[in-house]
Amino acid sequence: MKNMVMADMHTHSLFSFDGHAAIMEMCEAAVSCGVDILAVTDHFDTDGITEGFYDPYDMTTARAAVKDAADRYRDQLTLIYGIELGQPYTYPDVADRLLQEARFDLVIGSLHNLIHVPDFFYINFHEMPLALCKRLWERSIEEIYTKLIRYPHIDILAHLTYPLRYMSQAGRHIDLKEYTQQLTPLLQELIGRNICLEVNTSGLRQGCGCTLPDMDVVRLYHSLGGRLISVGSDAHSPKDVGASIPEVYDSLHEIGFRYTYAGRQSNGDLRMIPL
Repeated sequence: MKNMVMADMHTHSLFSFDGHAAIMEMCEAAVSCGVDILAVTDHFDTDGITEGFYDPYDMTTARAAVKDAADRYRDQLTLIYGIELGQPYTYPDVADRLLQEARFDLVIGSLHNLIHVPDFFYINFHEMPLALCKRLWERSIEEIYTKLIRYPHIDILAHLTYPLRYMSQAGRHIDLKEYTQQLTPLLQELIGRNICLEVNTSGLRQGCGCTLPDMDVVRLYHSLGGRLISVGSDAHSPKDVGASIPEVYDSLHEIGFRYTYAGRQSNGDLRMIPL
C-alpha cells in the first residue's frame, strides 16, 4: 500500500563521530528520495563521551546547522532536531543537562554497549562461542528493560536488537523466538510508558537480512497492544536516507498498524502519519 507521507526518524550527520555528511546533504537526499519528514538524530553516547572515548557533541554548531537547513528546505521537508541518546542511565546528570540545554524535538534512546563493555560494533563475535553471544544478548535485554526504557525522557527506543546486527555479520545467529518470555515484559513496559518502538532498516543492508527488531518481534509488540511505531534508516550518509522505508511501511500495514509515529506537532500532540 502506498503511503502519502514518508518519515525517516533516525539519521546521522557529520555531528556524529561516525557520520559522513553535512545536514544540508542529508536534507537534499531526503527530498530526492521522497522523504517528507527527516529527523537528524546524531549520537550522544553518554558514557562514551563522559569517559573520553568519543569526541563531545557540538550542540551549538549542530543546532545552527539544523536551523539553516530547516529554513532552506522549509517548503520541501519537515526537519526534526533530535538526538540518539546512548546509555543515558550511566551518567543521568550528564544526559539531563544535555536535554535541558539543547531542548531537542526528539530523543531516541539506544543501547550500543553494556555497562563496562565496549560497543558491540568493536566485539569480535567470529571467535566467540554462541553461548557467550547469547549471554550478551540476554544482558542487553535486561539492561534495556531495567535501565534504558526507565530513563524518563525517551520518545523512541531505537534498534532493540542492535547486538544481533554484529553477531549475524559474524555468522552467530540467535533465534528470537526463544526470547519471547524475556521480550514480552520489555515490550509491555514500553507500551505502558508510551515509548515508541523503532523499526530500524539498517539490518536489511548490513548483513542481517531483517529489520532491527525483526517483524516477528514487531508482531509480538502489536499483539500486546503496541501501536506507537516508527521507522528509521539509521543512515550515516546521504545514500542511505529513506532506505527500505516504503517496504517496511507495507509490512507494518500487513501486521495491522495503520499509523506510524513522526514526532510531535507544535501543540505537543503526537504526529501520526497514515500507512
